[in-house]
Amino acid sequence: MGLAAKALRPLIPAESRLNQALPEEDFFKSTETEDIPWRKFDSDAFAEARRTNKPIILLIGDVCSFAGRQADGPRGFQEKDLAVRIRKGYVPIRLDTSEVGGWSSAYLPFSRAVIGFDPLFQLIILDPNGTPVDAGLAVEPGVALARSWISRQLDRADQVLKNPASSQFLLRHQADLAMMENPATSPSFSDHRDALEEVIDPVYGGLVMNKRQLLQPISWEYLLAQGGMESADKSLRPLLLSSLVDWLDGGFFRQSSQNSYAYIEFDKLARPNAEMALTLALLYQRTQTPIYRFHAIRTFDWLVDHMTQRGLVVPYQMGDEDEVLRSERYSFSPLLLRENFEPAERQWLRQHFGLRAEEDPQLTIRIDSEEVLDSPDFTQYLQRLRKLKSGRNPHVAEQPQADVSCSAVARLLECAWVLGDKKRIGIAGDMVERLEEFRSGRTIGRRPSDFNFEGVCLADYLGYSDAMLWDYLVFGRAESLLSGRTALIDGLNRFAGTLPGEYLASRFTDTGAAPQFVPSPSLTDDLGESALSSAVRLLGYYQALDQIGVTARVAGSQPQESLPCVPNLIVDRFASIANEMRIRVSGFYLNSLRTKDGIFAVSTGPNASQLANRVRIDHPDTIIVTSFGGEAGPKMKTPGLYGVHHGQVVGPMTPEKLSDWLIRARH
Repeated sequence: MGLAAKALRPLIPAESRLNQALPEEDFFKSTETEDIPWRKFDSDAFAEARRTNKPIILLIGDVCSFAGRQADGPRGFQEKDLAVRIRKGYVPIRLDTSEVGGWSSAYLPFSRAVIGFDPLFQLIILDPNGTPVDAGLAVEPGVALARSWISRQLDRADQVLKNPASSQFLLRHQADLAMMENPATSPSFSDHRDALEEVIDPVYGGLVMNKRQLLQPISWEYLLAQGGMESADKSLRPLLLSSLVDWLDGGFFRQSSQNSYAYIEFDKLARPNAEMALTLALLYQRTQTPIYRFHAIRTFDWLVDHMTQRGLVVPYQMGDEDEVLRSERYSFSPLLLRENFEPAERQWLRQHFGLRAEEDPQLTIRIDSEEVLDSPDFTQYLQRLRKLKSGRNPHVAEQPQADVSCSAVARLLECAWVLGDKKRIGIAGDMVERLEEFRSGRTIGRRPSDFNFEGVCLADYLGYSDAMLWDYLVFGRAESLLSGRTALIDGLNRFAGTLPGEYLASRFTDTGAAPQFVPSPSLTDDLGESALSSAVRLLGYYQALDQIGVTARVAGSQPQESLPCVPNLIVDRFASIANEMRIRVSGFYLNSLRTKDGIFAVSTGPNASQLANRVRIDHPDTIIVTSFGGEAGPKMKTPGLYGVHHGQVVGPMTPEKLSDWLIRARH
């Protein structure tokens, strides 16, 4: 079943009010001006639908989605006639993806890569038994998610409910799930590289997927791993001067609805930004191009300074656009510029900061050349513009969540390590210690010190495992290696599906009435590295540490459970699906590339971390693990670099000889 041929072209969703939902959640607070009795995502709501024989509106979303805020605006769910229709005819349920992890990928888990809808705004229509029958999805950029759009979705759903056999949405969703039984095959690595190169805009760079400029850091790292340095450069260098960059505070906005970055959605997500910091650090170390380091450091510092609450990274900064799509903080109106800058200064801002209303109605900063970054005027004007917006800070999430906090810290630590930045290595190392708030024994909680299992997802366990892995690889902390490995085992066991190598993104934890044909695996990198991709990578690393005896030596007499899966089992299960998806799955390809041949490198001795860093930079397609002290096996007693292929150890070697060995072993 080809995804492109089978893909639906769904539509877009709307807004809501808070009734029986958790009042501290931002996605529910946004409904306070609506007259819709939104229910919490639990079995009681689904039981009510069965009891009353009413269909369900399941709104999956988050406040950090422009589409969601549009639908929750005055022309969407706040419309009185629409609210009356929903109250009378449906059981409305609202699922906050920050609160309930893993459900943004529940429906159409694979064809979504072709359809291209916003995962943070999905209007799913279910029959009274919880079976999906139709959906309104934010597909086309620029389509207003107003009352008329929502009403059209409900009109169509009403027709499908009268004739359930006509549900194309259910057929497509079931076809997605059936793809997991496809015969095992290998990932088409070169085809994925070709697919990425095809979506690089020849003028504006970036990666244009589904008519949007998307922040896809793992795709750029994949191009780097595949030897596509020229393509990565062609794609990234224009983007790094564009208005997708947050020039005031650092980091990157989520996406733009135009190739030219003319319309920015001002939401900023922590996980993709942390991944972006790492990708830029790798590119800088490979090329020594200053702009890569410039943005890597700014993104790192923004996450630490602006996105940290009580030492834990929070998931998002919410967009602050007005009715004409200008940002309260990041847009600079002609009037504001006239009142604060002389004519010659305004001309400089027009020329070098792109503040020209005739070309950019949003009036956001974009730089005309990399040379400007070195000029004293750049710093001076940026400081003045920042001062004009002091106190106009966008809303930042208040509640940390395990998957984002843990995985972001893992990437920050890896970024600082790649850059050799001792100060920031220390900052990220301190942040690792705070992550213990998410763990109690062998239980990982979605929220700090909250272990009631509500909303916990596979990515929460994997994120914790990831942070502990990098704490060991950088600092050699043995207890982190063991606790991270245990979290990986527990997460995979808890969220295992029915097929070998199948792992679900989440589970419906309530007993009783429940949605049908969900949850599903997560394979797309829309909101950061997907859960399945993370599982492949982490299994590869922990398997390597097991294989060379590090885990056993660290554990001593403490018995250790076997890993529940090998990475290639997941790769074999999902490779044919990824090959049909083609884009938005770079994490899967990158980590499949790292694990496919059973090849990895080992760095031992007092300089193990520094030697491993060099290999990580030169070979992003290779797993490199560190062995501190005398922990490595008898074949690695001499400090240095080693290569391992199917259990055979070669070394010690110099970095140059290891590079030659890796190339020969892979070919």
